[in-house]
Amino acid sequence: MSKTLELVFTDVLNKTLKLQIPKVERKLTEVQVKENMEKIVDLDILRISKSQPVKVHAAYLIDKTITTIFETLDAKH
Repeated sequence: MSKTLELVFTDVLNKTLKLQIPKVERKLTEVQVKENMEKIVDLDILRISKSQPVKVHAAYLIDKTITTIFETLDAKH
């Protein structure tokens, strides 16, 4: 099972900005995630176009399960 950490920030126009970090393997606490999100905002390292995160909004740990129904290994068939 693959887990993705989704960090949600808001910008000056109160629009949401999302950053997804795939393959999260360790247990995370609210305090750890919130502190690191605040550091990201303070360091101003996530400027996207003309927008930038100014406030921490939410964080989600998304579980994703992929079940293979079939997989063709030989491209000739």
